[in-house]
Formats: sequence, C-alpha cells, structure tokens
Amino acid sequence: MTELLTPQCKKLEALLVEVPSLKTRWNISFSSAWNIALKTVRAEYSKIEFPNSWQFSSDLEPMLSDRFWQEVE
Repeated sequence: MTELLTPQCKKLEALLVEVPSLKTRWNISFSSAWNIALKTVRAEYSKIEFPNSWQFSSDLEPMLSDRFWQEVE
C-alpha cells in the first residue's frame, strides 16, 4: 500500500506548492472524495463492511505525512 500512496502524497504536495489556494478547498474536496470512494468500494466489495465516516484525521498535513494505512494492515 505504501508504494501506491506515497507517490500520490508527493504529487499532491507538489500541486499544493504550485497552487496554494487549493488548501482552502481541502475539507470540502476530501469529504466529497470520501463519499465517492465509499460508494465505489461498497459496490465492488459488497461483502465487506466499510465505515460510514473516515476513521482518521482528515486535516491536510496529517493526511500527507501520517501513514494511517499502516495502522490497519
């Protein structure tokens, strides 16, 4: 999982440096992305129960630096 998420975090960090105003939309964008992802995985993995809400910090800095996915592996 790390090999998939780390490059994405780096790309996001670079984008935020290029377009700092994106930081102001983080909370709205994250909430929307979570709902889309949840809908997708529930459709593809119907036998697995997923939480209705994000279980970790959704703040921008922890999202980019914490390895929250390792807590559940």
